[in-house]
Amino acid sequence: MNLYSNIGDRLDCLVQVLYSRGVGVLLMSRRCWGGCCQTFLDLQDIHSVLINESLTTTNIHVHLVFLLHSSDELAVAFSTLSPGLKVLIPVYRELQQMLDGSSSTSHKG
Repeated sequence: MNLYSNIGDRLDCLVQVLYSRGVGVLLMSRRCWGGCCQTFLDLQDIHSVLINESLTTTNIHVHLVFLLHSSDELAVAFSTLSPGLKVLIPVYRELQQMLDGSSSTSHKG
């Protein structure tokens, strides 16, 4: 099963999160001028998925982030957008269920 979410479809980018059961998560961002950035997160390296707040002097932004075993830094999905909680919460819940299901089946036997 794949989770495919198009969070932003603006002139500057298209941002996607693709989940592949038993494999991992692909974070992908495409620019309208053709540039593409992809980050693959191995399922075994994902510790958890979170909704994280970042602050500027004038705004509070929320992001979907992945805490990884192999890094002290967060892997940020939709880093160029601030889609808001109405969009992020359903994506977070779906990913959380998928990751919980993968971890319970991968640790059996």
